[in-house]
Amino acid sequence: MLIKNKIESVVAKYVAQCKILEKPILRSELSEHLDYALNKKVRSTYDLWADWDQFVSDIRSGVILKKDGTRYREASAKHYENSKTILKRYEVTTGKVISYSLNMNGVKHFIGWMVTLGQSKNSIACVIKDLKAFFVRTHGIKHNNKIALDKDFSYSGEESDTIALSDSEILSLYSLELTGSLEKARDVFVFGCWVALRVGDLSRINDYHRRGNLIEVLTTKTSEKVIIPLHWMARKILDKYGDGNLPVYTTAEGLSYHLNDLCKMAGINSKHLITITKGGNRIAEYYEKWQLVSPHTARRSFATNMYKAGFPVKSIMKITGHRTEAAFFRYIRIDKEQNAEELAASPYFNGPAA
Repeated sequence: MLIKNKIESVVAKYVAQCKILEKPILRSELSEHLDYALNKKVRSTYDLWADWDQFVSDIRSGVILKKDGTRYREASAKHYENSKTILKRYEVTTGKVISYSLNMNGVKHFIGWMVTLGQSKNSIACVIKDLKAFFVRTHGIKHNNKIALDKDFSYSGEESDTIALSDSEILSLYSLELTGSLEKARDVFVFGCWVALRVGDLSRINDYHRRGNLIEVLTTKTSEKVIIPLHWMARKILDKYGDGNLPVYTTAEGLSYHLNDLCKMAGINSKHLITITKGGNRIAEYYEKWQLVSPHTARRSFATNMYKAGFPVKSIMKITGHRTEAAFFRYIRIDKEQNAEELAASPYFNGPAA
């Protein structure tokens, strides 16, 4: 009965895949899928990477969808491509092959290799997550390896230290006298600080229209409609370029190009202690704040500043798109800072009254 169920499952998956790809159902191809599923044939080690490439292609084309039926973003496809590059480098460097017969010893060896390279915990966790997801997706069609069910097939990342710009720092940036590409990059970033949009959504901002002091956007990542009140700086920037003409950066890298220099010019230079685990060692270093600013800092700055200004969390979440308060507070991560500020304001820390 178990074998019958497995056969029916493989046939159903194969037929469904053929319908999606609009290709004929071939007896020979179906037989091959069944042989793999029933342990009658072992796939060659080279098939895995061909299947990985097809997996990425299917993500891009929409053949593979998320659980909610929506398409993956281009960033997801690039994520898997980056992971493949690292895994292939591992094969070349160590002489070990990653195949459909992968076991936990192989996974642990790969993790150890990344640690010796000095890779961060989060970098390792990302590759392991992608590798596991690939084995889950291809199980029953390309292989019958149940390694993805092993609770040890995982690697925990860590919360990264993040920063947000204060209202006054954003104003300093906004007030810089600039021209050309520096001016455009500054304007887009400051605009982002007041609308809480991700870089991908900012790149489509000219597709949307103002409605008075509001702007309505359909977000790419969550496919949710958000209505954003326009801060006075955001309004002035839109007025400066005119409707539909705000400069556009299609990638975070493009917006990043001038960002750190701009923040340095604005005097955003307070020292921040950043900790990260690399090569298995916990490292702590001080950086000036301008060195830590990235395009995503704009979105986090909005959420953090609105919270500090006393706006209701639920109201902020309707703009940022966070579904739970727990997720929102993990995002802004100001608990320790807020606690220290509240304690510092106490008379106990300020000495006796004059």
